Order: sequence, then structure tokens, then C-alpha cells
Amino acid sequence: YPNAGAMHRAVEVIRGIFPLRTCNGRTFRKNQRACLNAHIGRCKAPCENKISKEEYAEMVEGVSLFLQGKTKSLIRREASAEALRFEDAARHRDALLALQQVQARQQIDQGTGKGDYDLLAVAAAEDQAVVQVFFVRDGQVVGREHFFLTNAEPGMEALLLRRFVQEYYGGGQFLPAALYCDREPEDSALLAGMLAAQCGHKVEITVPQRGDKRRLLGLVSKNAEMALHNYLDSRQRREERGAEALDELRRLLELPAAPARIECYDISHVQGSHMVGSMVVFKNGVP
Repeated sequence: YPNAGAMHRAVEVIRGIFPLRTCNGRTFRKNQRACLNAHIGRCKAPCENKISKEEYAEMVEGVSLFLQGKTKSLIRREASAEALRFEDAARHRDALLALQQVQARQQIDQGTGKGDYDLLAVAAAEDQAVVQVFFVRDGQVVGREHFFLTNAEPGMEALLLRRFVQEYYGGGQFLPAALYCDREPEDSALLAGMLAAQCGHKVEITVPQRGDKRRLLGLVSKNAEMALHNYLDSRQRREERGAEALDELRRLLELPAAPARIECYDISHVQGSHMVGSMVVFKNGVP
């Protein structure tokens, strides 16, 4: 997994489809009662012998198939199980629907080609920029992350992309053999040579012009623009709330103007010794 968030999302999906036990005990006590997970359908209660070893092993095998990305095999298996096991058809139907939703989210993975590579796109507006990265491993999109860059200006995207690639992949991140970008970073040939010397294998920095990688890069670009828009929108709302609060403070304290800078101090001591001071600053209503 490229990050902890992707791992947690995978675990959440697995627990929703496969009701495996999550308790820690290696053995079950005699006359042990099932926990709350069994009552809410999140566990098949092997502690109360409500599932056979064969059925439980089948679920474990399903988790293995899921983690290998073999959702088509799982969908076929759940569909046949729904048709055969009338007494447990509802659970298989729910699992089938969940797997179909997972497969729908994986549609962007199809046609990207085998191999490991990253796709990068940058969006900039006002003084802020966002770099969106999609991680492709063995031909499948396994995760995505976006990174905010400050003190940016529109028109600097190529420079920002070069600096991001240099700092991000120069910090010990896994470096695939290919980086596909929505635009060519500044000094891309020099940058590729520097990264190759660092990781010990050839690194290609390319701007795809057509095909599936170009199509997927369009999605990466949309994600970058959306993340940037959401951030600027929330920042504007924070600034507006801060301005309203400062104006209210001006009225309450009868100040000639709203306080653009507020400093608060606190000095602590133990009977006059071991003194410690702290200061908190608000600028334009923002800490």
C-alpha cells in the first residue's frame, strides 16, 4: 500500500464483505458467547460453532483473492453461491453488490499497462498549488495522494513540478522506473538523471500525448483542480469568519480599528523561580 489511508480503506471494505473474526484469542472457551460483532453481522461467530471450518476457510480464501485484485473471480463465486445457498442468499447478495462497487472503482485501472509507475499533475491558483499523485503498481492504481505547495503562482507549474519531484522522491520514497506528468517539469532530463543516480536504475519522465495514460492523467488533473478549489474555498470561509470575529471584537472593546495582530502572553513560575513564558499570536483572526 502506498499509505496508511489506502490500507485502512481496504480493511474497511474487507470487513464489510467478509465477516471474519477480529478478536485476539487463539482458542475458544467452552460455552463462550459471541461478542457484539456477531450480533451486528460483522462476524460469523466461530466461537459458537455457527460456521464450519470449511466455510470459514472459504472466506479467508476470498480475502486473499480480494487482496490480489481478483474481484472478477470473487464476483463469479459470490453469484454462484447466492444461487445455490438459499438460506444464506442475503449475505452473498450483499457481498456481490459490494464487490461490484469495488470493481466499478477499479475501472480506471484497466488498460493502464503492466508495471510500476506514478502519474503526477499540478494545479495552481492565487498563492497556492496542489500536486496530485496516482500510484500504479503492477498495472493497477493502488492509491493516490495530494500535496499542497505554498507561495506558488499561476504560470509556475513546470517549476513547481520539478521542485516537488526533486523533494518528494529525493526523500527516500519508492521511485518507479517511469513518472508520467501532465506537463514537462523544468530541466526534466537533468532531473531524470539525478533521480536515476539516486535510485540506481533508469528513470523516465514523460508527458503522454495519447492513449490510456493520457486518459488517466486527465483524471489526475481533475483531482488536483478539485483539491485546490476545495482548499481555497475553505480558506476564504475561514478568512471571512475571522474578519467578522475581529469586527465584533473591535465593537466590544471600542477600538478605532479591527486588531490585525493579537498577542497573548502567560508567565508561569513556582514561588518566583523556574519561570516559563508562552506567547500565542493571531494574525487577521487566524492563529
